[in-house]
Amino acid sequence: MSEPSDAGSGKILARLACRLLRAIGDLVQLLALSIFYYGVLTPLAVLLRLAGRDRLRLEPGPSLATYWVERPAAARQTDMTRQR
Repeated sequence: MSEPSDAGSGKILARLACRLLRAIGDLVQLLALSIFYYGVLTPLAVLLRLAGRDRLRLEPGPSLATYWVERPAAARQTDMTRQR
């Protein structure tokens, strides 16, 4: 049989390993998300802005008096009928 002190040191070692692996995981997560954001999303947004795309319609055109977007009648009839 093993001594009780051996079991205690195993728990301490396991806790230290968990803390170390958690820190490494947090670092990898931060690096991966930063690379994705600054390497993929930011260049894509810059390219779309340079191309003149305005998917959110944030800038009204000179001929627009309002931000209102008219929807077809079919879309209005089925709107919010299947909520629970």
